[in-house]
Amino acid sequence: MLINLLIRIARLNIQPMRLDLALSDKIDTALRERLKYELRLRGHNFSSIAVELGVSFGAISSCVSGAMKSQKIQAAVARKLGKDPAEIWPDRYRRPDDKNSTKSKKEGTEPET
Repeated sequence: MLINLLIRIARLNIQPMRLDLALSDKIDTALRERLKYELRLRGHNFSSIAVELGVSFGAISSCVSGAMKSQKIQAAVARKLGKDPAEIWPDRYRRPDDKNSTKSKKEGTEPET
């Protein structure tokens, strides 16, 4: 049965999907789960933040795990946790002592471009 399926697929010349390794390296599921836990302890969750910001649950999850970047989402999550976004995602923000960075008037750090 499986062999017949593989033969049919081969005849159709369908290429297997490849996982984008660059993207998979950026996804941090451990961070996402830790932040979900910390939010839950404070009476919040990804869904409540999504409703508050007018974005999807998936956008919150993707941003928190590193699959995408959004200053708006990062700021909202950090605010709910009582932290600075640069504390949670240090790799997304330049450090003030970095020669190439300039301090932002608002946050003290600038997100990487």
